[in-house]
Amino acid sequence: GDAKKLRFSTGKLPFPEGLEARRSEGDAGTIEVNWLKDFNVGGAHLMDELLVISAGDGQYSKITGTGIERDALGGSFTLPGQPDRATHIYLFFGSLDHRDYSESVCFEV
Repeated sequence: GDAKKLRFSTGKLPFPEGLEARRSEGDAGTIEVNWLKDFNVGGAHLMDELLVISAGDGQYSKITGTGIERDALGGSFTLPGQPDRATHIYLFFGSLDHRDYSESVCFEV
C-alpha cells in the first residue's frame, strides 16, 4: 500500500497551510516543523497540540503529543518509536479536550 494515502484522522479541525516537516540536520531523531498563521483560527484552537505517529518497516508508533501548540507556528520534537527506522510521519492537531482533531497528513522523513 501507499503510505501517503493512509489517514489516521479525517477530523474537523483545520490543518495549517504550508506545514513543512524535516529531520533536523544536527540530530536525525529530531523533526523540525513550521507552518503559516491561519487568521481564521482563534480562541481555544490556538492551543491545539501537534500530534505525531511515526512509521517504518510496517511498524507504527502510538499517537504522541509534541508539546507544540498551533499558535507557535513551528518547533521541534523527538521522533517517537524507533526514530532511525522511521520513513514517514503522520501529523495532525488535537484540541485541548481531546475531542476534536484535524485530518492527518503524511510526510516522508
